[in-house]
Amino acid sequence: MIGVYLDNPYVPWMDSVYRLAEKTDIVLFLNNFGKVDVHSKMAMLPSSSIWSFDGPIIAGDTFSACYLSHCPVAINAYFYINNIDWNNQAYQAIDIIKATSLKLATEPTLAHIVKAIFREPQIVRSWDYEDIKRFLGR
Repeated sequence: MIGVYLDNPYVPWMDSVYRLAEKTDIVLFLNNFGKVDVHSKMAMLPSSSIWSFDGPIIAGDTFSACYLSHCPVAINAYFYINNIDWNNQAYQAIDIIKATSLKLATEPTLAHIVKAIFREPQIVRSWDYEDIKRFLGR
């Protein structure tokens, strides 16, 4: 089971997460619930539930990555940078994420930016199941 942690489901790549959930068990942790795919078989829980989740958790945005980087119980914490939006105080998030040990993944087109700002990431293409398995070491 894989945890995916987002601030909210209003991201342009959410369909990719739904497709991933068709291939493996996903628990989606959200800070802010909104319109969600009610036909999805993916479990959706409030972000406070990550404290009792013992599987790997992948943050999908800077807010979630910052929170996850400070969460003492999330041992298998990852940050998948699949969209770069430096709005919403993300510069502060950059400093926090640089200082953490979150394992990083990114889209191939963003790899050079992620490497320059953070460190060498693994490549994951649009929440691809096989790439995610490799990223998580499974």
